[in-house]
Amino acid sequence: MRTLYNWYSSSCALVKWDSFYSRTFILRCGVRQGGVTSPILFTLYVNENSKLGCYVGDTYTGCIMYADDIVLTAASVMMLQKMIDVVAEEVSECVVS
Repeated sequence: MRTLYNWYSSSCALVKWDSFYSRTFILRCGVRQGGVTSPILFTLYVNENSKLGCYVGDTYTGCIMYADDIVLTAASVMMLQKMIDVVAEEVSECVVS
């Protein structure tokens, strides 16, 4: 566990666009793309406790995620807005200023 903590707490990245590179920045959240442990860690990281949104029978389908894609389904505009607010709050915690 200590190894994973050290590995992720010191993660940095940079962006390459054409022949230009950004400054290095610290990654505050998320998992490494293509990592063997990434699907498991992503599942642990994502918190679906609110259970806002739609169900198909007993199966929760309000938030469907794969890689960097997310689909939110809700029965009303108000419920969808609540779900978007939850996503926005989570994302704002990851943004590096």
